[in-house]
Amino acid sequence: MAEFINLRLLDLVGTPLVEMPPGIRKLRSLQKLFNFVIGRLGGADLHELKELSQLRGTLRISELQNVAFASEAKDASLQRKPFLNGLFLKWTVKASSFVPGNSNALTCDQKEVLKMLEPHPHLKTFSIKSYQGAGFPKWLGDSSFICIASITLSSCNLCISLPPVGQLPSLKHLSIEKFNILQKVGVDFFFGENNSSFAPFQSLETLKFYGMLRWEEWICPELEDGIFPCLQKLIIQRCPSLTKKFPQGLPSSTEVTISDCPLREVAGEENSSRVNLTNTLESGVSSPSMSRNKLSSPKLDPSTSATPGLVSSLKTYRERFGHMDQQEEKSRKKEPKGARSSHLKVDRLSQRSIDSSPRNKVDRSHCLTCSSINPIVPHVD
Repeated sequence: MAEFINLRLLDLVGTPLVEMPPGIRKLRSLQKLFNFVIGRLGGADLHELKELSQLRGTLRISELQNVAFASEAKDASLQRKPFLNGLFLKWTVKASSFVPGNSNALTCDQKEVLKMLEPHPHLKTFSIKSYQGAGFPKWLGDSSFICIASITLSSCNLCISLPPVGQLPSLKHLSIEKFNILQKVGVDFFFGENNSSFAPFQSLETLKFYGMLRWEEWICPELEDGIFPCLQKLIIQRCPSLTKKFPQGLPSSTEVTISDCPLREVAGEENSSRVNLTNTLESGVSSPSMSRNKLSSPKLDPSTSATPGLVSSLKTYRERFGHMDQQEEKSRKKEPKGARSSHLKVDRLSQRSIDSSPRNKVDRSHCLTCSSINPIVPHVD
């Protein structure tokens, strides 16, 4: 490595490495290292990152399941790398790793490994994939991380709780995906274990939950200024067990998308956000103030007929929050309020009765793969 001592950029993206070459610590001028791969049988250990204090940009550390001792992670000294903007930590764990006696099993406490990988407070983006600990260290959610703007937590299959990221003052984008055994999101998600007095999620703009198969309950605090005061988009997808009440107090401008999730009581007088109607129809709740929504694959009760005002309440709904073209907009303005719905798309309804009246007209109606609708909306131009 001596001949490369002045090397500043090492791009290994797309290279099928299984380990890093020993001696990489000698590249003390290195500023960008896109991927540090931890080998299972040999190669450079995490302690070789200690001397690379000039690293900047985004650092990816992969194959963390091969760390033999948590002390190796501590020796990486990520806290002493102030120029790093992003950190991506990745484990690759097969199901066979959890079989007792398997030589490929995890060899040390994964939470302790993550604890020792605490980065510098100047970090701006942070991602974890396939982490196999049951919980998160306290630093993830500590308000001293004043610069973190984006966090992605994915495939943390053994985690039973979420870190208190509500206390991160600059966090704007949060994505939580595939926590397979997590059942409850409580107030500690907002305030932490010590019930901090700091108002949570003051900067959050987008929040996404995806693939939370056993998530049943979301408990939100009642705050004077509401929850998520800056939230622009809330996305909940593939959360089939989440049936409790939808959180109240969202900003009126928040766009809410819910799919493959039986979440009930989506709409109400206090929640006029733009909510996906897949679930509002299931619970029989509608709100005329909601607009630009998508109806897709709702699990509807065949014994319950739609309300007479269903069509009139869908005044500006378009699939995927699409915009009306100018011609449709002009035509709509000529109609009395509540008299006409410009576009209604109903996709994959299993059974549902739709009641309408002559005063409720639909310009265009599409019913796709609807096995039993009785009657089909009769008043279509």
